[in-house]
Amino acid sequence: AKAYATASVKATGEVTDTFEGKTFVLKHDRDLDAVRMFEEKPDGTLERINPFSAFWFSWAAAHPDTEVLQ
Repeated sequence: AKAYATASVKATGEVTDTFEGKTFVLKHDRDLDAVRMFEEKPDGTLERINPFSAFWFSWAAAHPDTEVLQ
């Protein structure tokens, strides 16, 4: 599992990362003050992903090996 710090994405505006052979793009939508997540397909298009949001303390307890992108 991998988690992304919302504050870090907001600070940079956009983060591109690779995890398990897939490329993910996280973008801060200023109008909604929300972070949107996409999978970048081989042709360069972005497919929206609805990530699982949870209270960090409960997620970390159940998945202690989660990688966190700061």
